Amino acid sequence: MGPPLRQPPPPGGSPYPWAGATPGQGRGESKVNRVLAYALASTTALMVLLLVAVAALIRANDSDDPGVPGRTQQPGAQSSVAGPPPGPAVSETPAATGGTPLPGATPPGTLLKEYKGINLTSGYTIDFLGDAEHPREGYDGDLRYSSDSITADRLAVLDPGQPGTYEACRDNTRYTETLHEGEGYERGGRFCAFTDHGLVALVKVTGAQDDPSDYITIDLTIWQGAPTVSPSPTE
Repeated sequence: MGPPLRQPPPPGGSPYPWAGATPGQGRGESKVNRVLAYALASTTALMVLLLVAVAALIRANDSDDPGVPGRTQQPGAQSSVAGPPPGPAVSETPAATGGTPLPGATPPGTLLKEYKGINLTSGYTIDFLGDAEHPREGYDGDLRYSSDSITADRLAVLDPGQPGTYEACRDNTRYTETLHEGEGYERGGRFCAFTDHGLVALVKVTGAQDDPSDYITIDLTIWQGAPTVSPSPTE
């Protein structure tokens, strides 16, 4: 008895159970498709996990930045936000206590200014560090002149023969606030004037006149001294 006869394909059909394929081809392609689909699903899942991990890392870093509203800094963590730059350093003038000047201050005894032939009229005043060559009206400056007296924060007359130096003025402690006519500001007289903010001046009277204008002519030498509290002057 011979082999069974193969049934003829239906009209318009393929001689094989899967159209357009040779025997065994359809089963192989189905397996490959399943492998590719599994690989694609695994890759997608891995990418999703990676994105979640990156997002969590960024969120953790941002939570440590106090410069972003709503974010808190972990205890003990240092801020990465730079503060304002330091201001420049400010040099303060020593207080009027007679102490040593601060580093960088003008040393006591430094010559500041010299003037010759200043005419100081009665009722006018001189500012030592201002426009001393042009006295201004008033009695609130460093050296004041009226028709019968000279006033300052402190005054001390130099004896004849004493040098007209900073040291001679500094060491002269025979203080007064006022010199009357004939007490040191006559022609040729010399005296020291001190300010409470630390200036020392040597005043030399070179001339005096009372008609038609009442004034004296002086030479002026100004040094930097040490700020001091003015003691009670002696009369």
